Amino acid sequence: MSTDALNAGKDRLTGGDEGASPSATTLVADSQVSYYRQLYTILRREIMQGVWKPGERLPSEADLIAAYGVSRITVRQAFDLLVNDGLVYRRRGSGTYVTVPLIEHGLNRIISFSEDMQRRGLHPSTEVIAACLEPATDDIAARLDIEPGTELAVLERLRLADGEPMSVERSHLVHHQCHGLLDTDFSRQPLHEVLRDRYGVRLGQLGTILSQLSPLADATPAENPGT
Repeated sequence: MSTDALNAGKDRLTGGDEGASPSATTLVADSQVSYYRQLYTILRREIMQGVWKPGERLPSEADLIAAYGVSRITVRQAFDLLVNDGLVYRRRGSGTYVTVPLIEHGLNRIISFSEDMQRRGLHPSTEVIAACLEPATDDIAARLDIEPGTELAVLERLRLADGEPMSVERSHLVHHQCHGLLDTDFSRQPLHEVLRDRYGVRLGQLGTILSQLSPLADATPAENPGT
C-alpha cells in the first residue's frame, strides 16, 4: 500500500468549523450527504485521477477507518458502491483492488479465455468473486431490453493466468430463463458450456446476456469473456 497515496485522502472527519473550507478529501459532519457517499466520492475521484493504479490494492478498511474517523460499515458501503461501478473488485482474504473502467463485450467471440491463455503457454484459472440475484438497474435493463427491476443472476469472476490476475468479468442473465444457474461451481465450469448444455442458450442469443470485461494493468483481455 502506498503511504503517499493514503495521505492524499487522509484529512480527518471535520465538524464543518465556521469559516472553514473543507478540502476535497475531507468528510463533513454536517453535510446532507452521508459519510459513506462522501468517502465513495473521494475514493472514486482518486481512482479516476490515477492515485490508485489498475491492479493496485486500495487501503484496508482499518486504514480508512483510522484516516477518516468513520465506522467499518461506512467504509464497506463506500467499497460496495465502487464495486457496483466496476472500478474495484474484492479478493477474499486479500483486499480490494482497482480495475480499469469496464469494457463491454459480447459472448460470440471465437476463442475462450482459457484457450487464449493456453495458446500463450499460460495456465488459466478462475475465482468466483460473487454469484447472486439482483434487480436490473435502468442501465442494465436498457442493454438487455427488459423491464427495470427484472431479477437477474449476476456472476462476477476473476480470471487468472499462471496465478496472476488478468481480468474481472461480470455477467448478467435473466434469472427466469436460467433458474439454478448460480448453484454451479464456475471456478471449474465455463459459463458458455453450462448455458448451452443445461439451458439450451447459444452464444449468439445475446438478448439475455450481458458480459463486461475489466482488463487489469498490462493484461490482454480474453477473446471471449463468457467462457
